[in-house]
Amino acid sequence: MKAPIRYPISPIRVTTAYGRGVRSALRTIVLAVAALGLTSCAPRPAQEARNGSRRDTHPIESTFTFTVVPYEAAEQLNDDYTPMARYLGKAIGAKEGRFVSVVDYAGVLAALETGSVDVAYLSPFPYALAMSRMKLKPIPLAMPWVLGNLMYRGVIFTRADSGIKTLADLKNKTFAFGDVTSTTGFLLPKVMLMRAGVFDTLKWRNAGNANMVAKAVENGAADAGAAYESVFQVVYRDEPEKTKLMRVIGHTDSIPNGIYVARGDLPNDTVKKLREAFLRMNSDPEGRKVMQRATNDKIVPVKDELFDPVRKAATALNLELEALEKKD
Repeated sequence: MKAPIRYPISPIRVTTAYGRGVRSALRTIVLAVAALGLTSCAPRPAQEARNGSRRDTHPIESTFTFTVVPYEAAEQLNDDYTPMARYLGKAIGAKEGRFVSVVDYAGVLAALETGSVDVAYLSPFPYALAMSRMKLKPIPLAMPWVLGNLMYRGVIFTRADSGIKTLADLKNKTFAFGDVTSTTGFLLPKVMLMRAGVFDTLKWRNAGNANMVAKAVENGAADAGAAYESVFQVVYRDEPEKTKLMRVIGHTDSIPNGIYVARGDLPNDTVKKLREAFLRMNSDPEGRKVMQRATNDKIVPVKDELFDPVRKAATALNLELEALEKKD
């Protein structure tokens, strides 16, 4: 088998320059959401488009920058998405298209709001949060199908030999979550565990990205964990037999895979070109290679209402700030 091309990683500077400032900014957003509720105040793309004609814009000068929420190791994401960054950069006439690595989910939102990146791939909760409360709201561009579906689920899982078979069996166990702004790594699984009456008994921690959560459970550092449904195919892509080590004991409701968005101050003509470029990937031979490298089966227009269950779950949790404190 031909070895995959390895691209040099370009870490984005906002993550090191902001430090605790990124976390502080996110707390401000979270406080506002908790007070007002996400569902009632989240603007729809059509509303955002109307607002777009009145916003100040900042064009891309030479380098188009693109990032994704860090659901996997930085090196793997860099390899998977650098071709897409280059494809999109070429489509809008930029001199260069570059993928940049961001440390955590909050850093992606900060990078969008400060203009440090032009386009980002967001998972559902960060998107709902950004559209609800960020002053410079991102502009929805397109949504991907992954593994044959527009939607996906989160899972709560344990080792197959753990003796744990139901959520009730997790009482007083150790648990590994993902990033605190991860939809299937934290938000929705926490709702499930609260409803099962076991969350308050858990000894839990945020282990990092989904790969780290799976490894924590595999190695016995946690009795159970939460991640997106296809995590085992990703983590054990080179050792598929290891998927048998895990047992899924719960599924979240279905939610969208995620969404591609642009920073809120991109010119309208650039936004139009980006939307066209994303959809063109479905039929353009080069675009299909780029899309499939990023594990996208196809890319479709945005349906914002599909994110409403995420908004409701976030409001139900009241977006507790204690969880964010644990990440510092």
